[in-house]
Amino acid sequence: MKTKKLAFIVFSAFFSLLLVGFASATVSFVNVTNNIASVEQGDSITISFAIEESNYGNLTNLSFNIPLTLDSGSNTLVSQDTISGVVTSLSQGETSGVMALVFSVSSTKSIGTYRGNLTLTGDYVDSVSYVLPIEITVTEPQAPEPNWKTNFCVYDEGVSTNPGKLNVRIKDVTVANGFGDDNEWLPFDEIEVEVNIENNGNDDVNDISLEWGLYDEEQEKWVIEVDNEKDFDVKDGDDEALTLTFSINDKMDIDLEDLDDGKHYALYVRATGEVDNDDNDDTCNADTESIDLIIERDFVIVANIDAPETISCGQELTITADVWNIGSKDQDNVMVRILNKELGIDSKIEVGDINSFDSENLDFTFMIPKTAKEKSYILSFEVYDEDNDIYVNDYDDESVTTALIKVDSCSTSGDDSGSETPNDVLISANLESGGFAGEILVIKAMITNSGTSRGTFLLNVAGYAGWADSVKLDKETVVLDAGDSEEVTIVFNVKKDATGDQLFKLEVVSGGELVASQPISVSIEQKQFNISSSLGDNWYLWLIGLLNVILIVIIIVIAVKVAKK
Repeated sequence: MKTKKLAFIVFSAFFSLLLVGFASATVSFVNVTNNIASVEQGDSITISFAIEESNYGNLTNLSFNIPLTLDSGSNTLVSQDTISGVVTSLSQGETSGVMALVFSVSSTKSIGTYRGNLTLTGDYVDSVSYVLPIEITVTEPQAPEPNWKTNFCVYDEGVSTNPGKLNVRIKDVTVANGFGDDNEWLPFDEIEVEVNIENNGNDDVNDISLEWGLYDEEQEKWVIEVDNEKDFDVKDGDDEALTLTFSINDKMDIDLEDLDDGKHYALYVRATGEVDNDDNDDTCNADTESIDLIIERDFVIVANIDAPETISCGQELTITADVWNIGSKDQDNVMVRILNKELGIDSKIEVGDINSFDSENLDFTFMIPKTAKEKSYILSFEVYDEDNDIYVNDYDDESVTTALIKVDSCSTSGDDSGSETPNDVLISANLESGGFAGEILVIKAMITNSGTSRGTFLLNVAGYAGWADSVKLDKETVVLDAGDSEEVTIVFNVKKDATGDQLFKLEVVSGGELVASQPISVSIEQKQFNISSSLGDNWYLWLIGLLNVILIVIIIVIAVKVAKK
């Protein structure tokens, strides 16, 4: 009896273990993606998965119910008839690689949710099967998001429609102050942009906001972040013109050193308002303009000049500014010359070395003469390189920046015996020597005091930088009695590539006023080859040497002929 009970217990335990074994004989779908997902008409969707054996045993004869049909009411969605990466067996405890099943959805497929089961069938001892529920929702295609670069109105979730029929146009772009021109800008140029906004609709448009920004298309960054101008209204059939003013300087939203040369910049402008109709519709229109930013190799300028607008005679004038290297190359031994002949200002300030897209401070102090006239004066800031040549850009613009100061509160009482009144002056000029590219050109100018009193005349030469590297006057000041004349020698160092008719101006200042500015024309020819210029002052020695060589050659030839005989 005890033996039967023991046998029954052992059999029960074995049967329980057998049941547990069969219960654990499972396969799982793992790493599943897109088994519950949405797809647009005309698109496709890929369901990926792997299968994992739960360490029961080897699973063989694997297969799937493909092509798989999903149902949505009376509509069906059928998969492709192959599974990529499919396996036919799975060892004990093994996980398969990733498999994929694709559903291609036609553009005419009915929208709705399609359901079905992907069934895996295989063999341990007996056949087993496992299912992966699949649910795919077919939807209508969504319109693509508009590109703000082709329609700036939609930038930053802006208004995409224009029921108010606004018409925004960038009418004119100019460089108000600086060295650039229209759509070609240099750093520190001051830009003016005229924008015209027309209302071509039948309703007024109120609270119009004009926004603009400068964008680098290559780096995909805002050089100047989108800014907002004042709000305004435009009646139906009317228009409004606004002027945007900004500078390409060190206060932008991108560092100056990150700017580079090229036409990959764009100025964006848009106007957004509210239509005065029953629905108060939002409306917008935009425009864009391509901009070319010029980065010179060697160019240094004076910028951010801080000078008092008004100063009194006898007071000390203090000016601060920044000397900016806006070229791509570091510069050495930079010098700034500050000029105003009427006030007697001619100061040279050594600035030193300046790295590319870096700056140095400039400080200048000068005492305004007590005898100065009450008027506005222009101060010129010229920047010179280490060779004492004024910087010139690719547009032949010299690095000259100006500042305007007004002098007032000048006393007219007291002893005026030392002051001079402006005199009339006559200028004549003749070519003394030169006239060839790369050589010295000498002009003799005659200054005649045609006034009725003695006068002191200050002389200056301007407008020569395009064809001469430098100029010198043998005298910069002449004192002439009424009717007297004096000759002045002007020496130019002509550039090697200068040709044709060229101009310069001889300016004469008397009593703090410009009394004459005489344009003078000179003709420059390409240098002709000649023995004297090529061989120097000792050309005759070279000629004697050449004759000696010829004689030696003749003697050798005769000697060879005699030897042969």
